[in-house]
Formats: sequence, C-alpha cells, structure tokens
Amino acid sequence: MKTIKIAAVICDSFSNIHKIFATVRGYGAFQGQWEFHLSMDCFWCEVISGQLTLKEAKEASRLTRDMLDSVPWLPADLTLMEKIRAAMNAV
Repeated sequence: MKTIKIAAVICDSFSNIHKIFATVRGYGAFQGQWEFHLSMDCFWCEVISGQLTLKEAKEASRLTRDMLDSVPWLPADLTLMEKIRAAMNAV
C-alpha cells in the first residue's frame, strides 16, 4: 500500500474558509470517486499564487461547505468531512 506522510486540504483562505480543493480518482478500483489522499496526516494549505496542475486525478473542483455531500467521497475521506465542515463553518 502506498503511504503519503504529508497531505494537504487546500482551502481558499485560512482566515475565511469557503471552499476546499478536491479531486476525482481517474484510475483503479475507486475511479470516479472524490478524494484527498490514501493514508495521511492532513494540513490546511492555501494557494498564494499560481495554478494547481492535476497529475493523476481525472477532475477537480473547489467545493463549498454546501457542496461537500454532493460528491461520492472515498471511504477513507468520509472520516474527514465533519472536521472539514466544522472548520468551514467556523468563519
């Protein structure tokens, strides 16, 4: 199993989180499901400049709090949704 030691939950702004960046798996058994990473420690990250480039994902989107339940997340990522939702609601 591939293990990622550092992963990111990319948001639009640390001080006012309205959107998070997530991708759609483009390969394998979980193809078509939304995800962050396989095994991870998550850290909030903000893009200051430049554009995000997809290397393996099929698709990506910036999701608002209201959109979090509108995509089919991988089972491992479902455990993060309440923490992400709470952080996005804290503003």
